[in-house]
Amino acid sequence: MEGGNDNSLKKWLSGMALSFYPKEVTSQKKQKNDHIITSIPPKNMKVERLMVMAKIPVELCILDVAWLLLYGYKVDDKGSEHSYGNRLEIKKDHSGVRSGNALFKKYQNQYKNWWESGIKVANEHLEKKENVTIINFDIRNCYHSIVFNFNEFFEYCKDKNIEQEIENDKLTKIIQRIYEKYWELVQNAHVNVFKKLKEKKGPLPLTLMSAHVLANWYLSPLDEYITSIYKPYYYGRYVDDCMLVVKTTTSPQDTRKDIFEKELPGLFNNYNTKFAFEDRKDYKEYKRLNSFYLQKEKTYVYKFNYLLPQSSLEKFKQEQMERSSEFRFLTDDFDTSNRNLESVTLVNTLAPQEEKPGHRFNILEENKYKLAVYLAKLSSDLSKYIGNGNKDKVDKLKKEVDKIYNFFTEGYLIKHYQLWERLMTVFVLADQKDYVKEFIDNVTYQINQIKITKGLFTEPETGKEQLINSLKFHLEQSQIMALSLHGKKSLSKNETLYLDTFMVRMHYNQLPLQEFSDEFKEEGVKLTADINYDDNLFGYQWMPYYVQYHEIVSALSIGKKFDPQIYEKAFRIYITLNRIDEEKHKDDWMVFCQLPKDGVTEFNVDLEVEPSYKNKRTVAVVEMDIEDNDASNVINNYGIVNPGKIAIFDNILDQITKIYNTDIFILPELSLPIYELKNYCRYAAKNERAFVSGIEYVVKNDYVYNYIITCLPITLYGNKDAVPVIRLKNHYAPKEIEGI
Repeated sequence: MEGGNDNSLKKWLSGMALSFYPKEVTSQKKQKNDHIITSIPPKNMKVERLMVMAKIPVELCILDVAWLLLYGYKVDDKGSEHSYGNRLEIKKDHSGVRSGNALFKKYQNQYKNWWESGIKVANEHLEKKENVTIINFDIRNCYHSIVFNFNEFFEYCKDKNIEQEIENDKLTKIIQRIYEKYWELVQNAHVNVFKKLKEKKGPLPLTLMSAHVLANWYLSPLDEYITSIYKPYYYGRYVDDCMLVVKTTTSPQDTRKDIFEKELPGLFNNYNTKFAFEDRKDYKEYKRLNSFYLQKEKTYVYKFNYLLPQSSLEKFKQEQMERSSEFRFLTDDFDTSNRNLESVTLVNTLAPQEEKPGHRFNILEENKYKLAVYLAKLSSDLSKYIGNGNKDKVDKLKKEVDKIYNFFTEGYLIKHYQLWERLMTVFVLADQKDYVKEFIDNVTYQINQIKITKGLFTEPETGKEQLINSLKFHLEQSQIMALSLHGKKSLSKNETLYLDTFMVRMHYNQLPLQEFSDEFKEEGVKLTADINYDDNLFGYQWMPYYVQYHEIVSALSIGKKFDPQIYEKAFRIYITLNRIDEEKHKDDWMVFCQLPKDGVTEFNVDLEVEPSYKNKRTVAVVEMDIEDNDASNVINNYGIVNPGKIAIFDNILDQITKIYNTDIFILPELSLPIYELKNYCRYAAKNERAFVSGIEYVVKNDYVYNYIITCLPITLYGNKDAVPVIRLKNHYAPKEIEGI
């Protein structure tokens, strides 16, 4: 960049800084040999380990993403097949990142694929009457321990014919300057996380998107080394978390240290310490990994004997599922477990056991992943029921909210700082404004009382101040994000950024594209069945998430007569909202939909995907009794959520899911509540199952609509989606007309 542009770049670079957050906290009074187990939260907390984040101006983040779109995808496309974490969504023809808002593959799906693949291989060998061992290990402070070298990276790009001129590209030079500025900040940070790198620059910042692709490239020799040297049955790496499935060669008496040394000889200098690669010191790419250390507390060994019941394999699966819940922003709506606080905290998990040295009961901890799932489920329930009738259900939910407020106090507020937004979301959705205010005051007090372990910072007072400021900023943003769920009425004028840019947690909305309605800005996620959509918002071009086609069609259809033109209109809106190149894909509509012939509209359900056809289809029919008075009550009580109906319709999806080969399921007329429409269309898209159903009466502007929906799963530009055909019933019985 030259002239004024270079001045702009210098200004943006000067805006970069470091933020510090706790990675490990303990009670200040906790003693190693304490025999006291209590549910009472500790008074104050001490930060033992740090997580360092880079604060980077948004302009630099945009340039970073531009570099990924231009060059980064080529690096990722050549990446190791054994790497599951932080992989880009690349087109099937390998020509670039897939169109739309997606950049990386969904990490929760990738994490699940990573450990499920390992379990599948383990089971296959157990069925062949082989004993297997699963080994899990984790790299300590991975991103902070990397010593990245651009020259080495450029050499790799040339050798692999990724891009010969990448080094001289102006955008690449800008990206280099961003990293060099980060390394300068690291050199002056005086924190023990980076002390081993004092003379070597090169750690990667967690904030930059390109860092994830570069980290996978940097770690790729580890994948090559393990697969070529040890030849495991299975090997997979999720970012810095590695899993191997090997044939058991160790004896039952062997310790974990023995197993690591026998199964992975030469990988570590000493067990639980430094990576060594003793067998391949001549290979320079391996040498760059010698700065890594094994994370001792995250090394696991699971041994399975094919002659015995595989309860330990199920335990492994459960542990991985619990760990994967860290990634669940949207939890399984149909999982009814963990619906109360006791089920995920130590009160209900206290279990007697045979006496061991030091304690008679299991040492208990609150599992932050289970807590996160529990809070998400509770928030989902609150968004459905608060303010929508059914006093018994609301009272039950509010009692649960009271428990949460009383449980998360004092030291727990710091220990679970990652849950601040989720906790305030619960209070906001429960209409407990006083809880929000008191929570903010309590957390602020605890932040100011925080202590740091000796040696965490070389300048303790300065470092502690930076840590406190980072936590206060996190608290402020968590509060604004939570309050945004209740619209502008809960925010001041300078706090509407998340609301104005559609960055609120939209999955709590119950109706299709509820966030595009006039009511949303004022009411937030509160369910208002009779909503009016703001047509101007359908032209918004900066959506931060993928907008599904079925939601657009539903929003354009409800409260109107059937119009065949609605699908093309929805398609054009879909192209705009999801940032798909309109000029390049201008003819896609004609491919996607064949205009009506003899009154029949035909959809190509696999746009940009090779179609697959079945000779036979499995149809499931749901039998339900719809009483006449139930139908009329919907008209009189339109907009009130019936929790009994939600339970019924969630259970229907549970039962349909159990019939694994179902292609289509059918429900009766006037059965599906309007507030379950979005949920059912999403299920059809995700599980690729069509359904036909009547929708309960819809009331709008003194008109009553009796709709029939046929929802067809499709694939649009690599995304699972659906086409809901929502039409009015053709013929009405005289009694029905009279009742309406």
